Amino acid sequence: MGGIQRLTGTSDNGLASQTPGSIPLIGRVPGTQPYNPTWYAANNIYLDPVAGVDTNSGTAIGSPVKTMAEVVRRYGSSTPRLTAGLVTINQLSAQTSGVDIFQFNPTIVGTNGFAWVATPTAVGGAFSPASVSARVQGNPGNDLTLNGVPAGVAAGQIVHNTTKNSWAMVIAVAAGPNARVTQPLANASVTTVSNAPTVTTDDTWAAGDSYQASSPLLCNWKAVEPTGGDESTGGAGTGVCWIQGVLFADPGPTGLTTIIPEGCACVVSLCQFNGALWADGSTSPLLQVLSSRVDVLGTVPNYLRFAAVAASVFINATTADEGATLSGNTVHQSDINVLGLNVTLGSNHVLANLKIGGGGWARVSTAAADGAVPVLWGAGSLEVGQSNALTGESGTLANTSGSTFANTLKLNSYFLNGVASGTKYAAGAWTDGVALTPANLDTDAGLQNPRTGSRIIIS
Repeated sequence: MGGIQRLTGTSDNGLASQTPGSIPLIGRVPGTQPYNPTWYAANNIYLDPVAGVDTNSGTAIGSPVKTMAEVVRRYGSSTPRLTAGLVTINQLSAQTSGVDIFQFNPTIVGTNGFAWVATPTAVGGAFSPASVSARVQGNPGNDLTLNGVPAGVAAGQIVHNTTKNSWAMVIAVAAGPNARVTQPLANASVTTVSNAPTVTTDDTWAAGDSYQASSPLLCNWKAVEPTGGDESTGGAGTGVCWIQGVLFADPGPTGLTTIIPEGCACVVSLCQFNGALWADGSTSPLLQVLSSRVDVLGTVPNYLRFAAVAASVFINATTADEGATLSGNTVHQSDINVLGLNVTLGSNHVLANLKIGGGGWARVSTAAADGAVPVLWGAGSLEVGQSNALTGESGTLANTSGSTFANTLKLNSYFLNGVASGTKYAAGAWTDGVALTPANLDTDAGLQNPRTGSRIIIS
């Protein structure tokens, strides 16, 4: 039979069934508001993988659904078109690894938003550490450390200073037990849904404050790729996808979690990634990772590209490509490889090697959460230009901070193409063999390798 056919039956909570082969009426298309008006009008959806029931309303905290499969069924699509302001999925308990695996990538229309907010599980009760060791930006320096924490505190947990109302992630726990934590950020920075959060640091943590540790909730969300900007008026999309309090523990067969927003901002806050993170903001106005912990299990490195901002994060082996920003005293356990152009380096704790090669160009510049002067600090080294021509020999580090190298470089050692010296140029003369030190870089306004073009300069 030709033409558009009518759906049959509309009693299943607004989810119309249809005869095989039939075509839904225009306006009843799955993934759009008319498909299930009541569900699409909800601003809060509650998911409880432990105690939820899929026949519950799902729109009240006391009546949560159990599975994301049911959430997707009610939307009629894993890519629903959201137009009802801010829509939040509230995750109330952890999923089981490998159970109810899902993809959910909404289209966020205009200035609307989507948030996934998990309620972390408290670990023990409130506590106050015996002492607090302040962060020291130097060589070797040290991260902020809470000395004498309860036995249950572990790496990858969230720490909330309830006295100051600010947050951090536990990097590692050593004998004591003493917990190294990331740069604390203010509550509004990490819990207020925004397409451009203001990153405000808190450097006032003290022994007398009250703290609560909690564990992020396991979530089997795969391939996070929200879309924005779908406006009939043709206006630019300014919506946001906000993800908070999640444990991405099962990264799938590729060994990584991908976050690739298109046309909308995406902010990840207070999350733990047990595998690698691939964050590509090349089609997004902003992709930001705040106060999170990112590991690597295996050989797949983390990858940040364009609008990808890591602030106050612990991260393992990292590739920083075009337009990436690393700031806020982000802690790097393994090598950082800068391979693209226009990479911004704010304050970073470098424990291994910061390598700028393959034609990579990076600037030391004040970014959010860095304070007055950005500092590259720690027991690691700075290596500008690679010693292997096959990987691209040239690289550039430009100090655009307005401060001296003595203030911005506090690392253990410095190299140009594998050599701890460079060439200066002054008054028409070249001088080789100048030791690569912050003092000499200041005196000579930078040093270079004329053969490869690698250089460290003030700009």
